[in-house]
Amino acid sequence: MIEKPDTENFTENVVVSSTTPALFKRWLPPGISRKLILLFFIGMGCFGISEGRYLWALYWLIAMTFSPRMVGYFVRAYSSLMKKINQSLN
Repeated sequence: MIEKPDTENFTENVVVSSTTPALFKRWLPPGISRKLILLFFIGMGCFGISEGRYLWALYWLIAMTFSPRMVGYFVRAYSSLMKKINQSLN
């Protein structure tokens, strides 16, 4: 028979599970300078779309790299994609 481990003895599991979503808590980057850079890229994307220059919407992709939450989502999606590729190759 397989015995289930006693989770009360493993206090580090509680700490890891409570700090895991820390990357996904913030939309805006820390610091006023990073927020201003983020606002600049979003503004440039909006200006380009309003002027009919749709290639300027790529500034929004650059702006997403300043958001900790968006970077976390990208890393999570990329890692799950790599796991699926590695499983299909094996």
